[in-house]
Amino acid sequence: MLLKQFLNKNISLSLTAKINLKAPISSTCNLFNNFQFFNFATKMRQGVTKNKKDSAGRRLGLKKFGGEEVRESQIIVRQRGFKYKAGENVHFGKDQTLHSSKEGIVKYTRDPTVNYRRVFVNVIEQEIPNRKVK
Repeated sequence: MLLKQFLNKNISLSLTAKINLKAPISSTCNLFNNFQFFNFATKMRQGVTKNKKDSAGRRLGLKKFGGEEVRESQIIVRQRGFKYKAGENVHFGKDQTLHSSKEGIVKYTRDPTVNYRRVFVNVIEQEIPNRKVK
């Protein structure tokens, strides 16, 4: 009886459920028939957690810029694929990393006759006097 009076006066409660005011009210109706409960997930399911994995960055890119001094077998460029090509006094490792073959100064060049987008990494051979030798 109390529930019928409550629903007829359209008084709302501040509960975690909604009252379905459009449902027919009968003498046999139960309190829980007029409520719509919202259940929220308490745990992540399998489909969502697959997207949460992430790995650290690989730290690719230029390590030595044009005009910088390099020693023998020092890394100049770390890359995947061959965005930068090996030029004079430069060799590449198994993961396409460019290393200097000799001591000198780094210089980046392009060859306009073959392909202007192709960048070559060269090391101009030069003695570096003020360097620390371990």
